[in-house]
Amino acid sequence: MKIRKQSVLWGMLIIACLPGMVFGAGFQIPEQGARSMAMGMGGIGLAEDVSAMYHNPAGLTQIQGTEINLSVAGIAPTATYTRTGYKAQDNDSDFIPVPMLGIASNFGGKLENFVFAFGVNAPFGLRNSYDDAGPQRYLTTDISLATIYIGPYVGWRIAPQFSIGGGVQYVHATAEIGQKINYGGLLYAQAMQQNPGAADPSWNENPMFDGTLDISDATADTFAGNLGLMWTPMDQFQLGVTWRSGVDLDVEGDTKVTIPTALTQATGGAMQSLSTTGKTTVSLPQVFGIGASFKPRAQVTLTADVNWIDWSVYKNIDFDFKQNTPYFPDTKNPRNWEDAWAFRFGAEYMVTDKAAVRAGYLYDQTPIPDESLGPELPTGTRNGVTVGFGYDWGKFNIDAAYVHLFIEDREVNDSIRSPKPLGDYESAANIVGLNLGYTF
Repeated sequence: MKIRKQSVLWGMLIIACLPGMVFGAGFQIPEQGARSMAMGMGGIGLAEDVSAMYHNPAGLTQIQGTEINLSVAGIAPTATYTRTGYKAQDNDSDFIPVPMLGIASNFGGKLENFVFAFGVNAPFGLRNSYDDAGPQRYLTTDISLATIYIGPYVGWRIAPQFSIGGGVQYVHATAEIGQKINYGGLLYAQAMQQNPGAADPSWNENPMFDGTLDISDATADTFAGNLGLMWTPMDQFQLGVTWRSGVDLDVEGDTKVTIPTALTQATGGAMQSLSTTGKTTVSLPQVFGIGASFKPRAQVTLTADVNWIDWSVYKNIDFDFKQNTPYFPDTKNPRNWEDAWAFRFGAEYMVTDKAAVRAGYLYDQTPIPDESLGPELPTGTRNGVTVGFGYDWGKFNIDAAYVHLFIEDREVNDSIRSPKPLGDYESAANIVGLNLGYTF
């Protein structure tokens, strides 16, 4: 049966099939340095090592000599999406490494009030994948985002009690998307309009008519910055304030739509596979934070941070493809995320002058409303518990951390997305961190 082309129906289908290229509260990665991770992922008012370049660059002024720091956080997420009327589908995501490397130095002399640093870290990113034949396949099968921030930082002690700091980062991002397209549903809808008696309901969500969408080698390049302030009114207390800029990632990559042979035949050759390029703009949020550290005893350090994350900038994902066809138009995809708050608390106890044990708690509010939640990141508000230790061998030091995230279960009964990703969402994450440092 030949099916005439209907741009409106094709447009509705493709809008339904393109997920957001970034994935919710989970794709901001605060796991920057194992000491911070073990203390609830805070550090704005502490920031005593090279990880200050992320947490609060004003804290760099506390570094003496030269410090080199290599840190890796490993994230192991689990997620289950139970589509209404279907069996539960678990994700297939593997262990995700998140590196950070930095060097900071106080050169002394006329520059004794300055500490200069250079660092590489990955503050945003996530990866998630599902079975290609699962009930979520028309929303996502594979999706990934990775960002690398590279740049210089400086901390300046402008007075005995005050320090300021800042940094500029070159940002490189890569992204990939994979999913199926329910062309069988479109075939059925068109047949119902033209010849209802010939329409077969079994065409809808029939794998024989599934198309495949792959967006690969998508990249973006831009610049970001951050600023910090540290106030030390007494030896036992510090207060820090920090700001990290938002960025717009103008992402462009290769786009391929594969049409199954059965569908090409059913449309008399009207539908053919297509290779083109596509682009979109992804907005990452600015972050404001305030934090404090307090030493009630010489061996004890307590920390508390509050962060406000401007996630309301992520309103939609609009895709513009270089080559369009009636079955592959440009699309608009609403997301309507909301601003969110994060609270972090930590404690450190020096068992000896070389060994420390640490613990913490964190609360991260989700920015994703029920109306735009989907299986690409089936996440919710997060409560986390953290533990860790550190040991100092003079010039060498090691820190380790473990984090477990208890993530709110979600139920979606209605959605602004199409197809509507209705159903139940469950997720959790285990995270480990290791930090190696050398000072000379």
